Amino acid sequence: MKKITLYFLVLILLSFTIQQFSETNLSGKWKIIKVKNNTGSEISASAFSGETFTYKKNNSIVHFNPQHPLYKEQTGKWELVENMIYHYDNEQEKNLFGKIIKLNDKELIVEQTNDKIVTTIFYKKIK
Repeated sequence: MKKITLYFLVLILLSFTIQQFSETNLSGKWKIIKVKNNTGSEISASAFSGETFTYKKNNSIVHFNPQHPLYKEQTGKWELVENMIYHYDNEQEKNLFGKIIKLNDKELIVEQTNDKIVTTIFYKKIK
């Protein structure tokens, strides 16, 4: 009986560790407010001045970067799977964008890992 109780307790606890975020909360226009990584560096929102992305209900995304001469506006596709965001490149290959740490109707926090450097991107919904 103890083993069965322990098994169910573990299953319940595991269900809390895997969060499923709603695409409804992701829909809208977002702006980067801060970027920091585990090496101690932090970039303020001024480095991303005017840069936004808009996530639409059909999983399409429009990234607007007024500071980039060639890529001012780029379109693409994102997919939410549990607590991960995937993006599709030009060849329609699915790539991991990052792990969602927090997503609600006002803020989005995404964590990206690349060569043992963990970068956390903080977004704020603007519309």
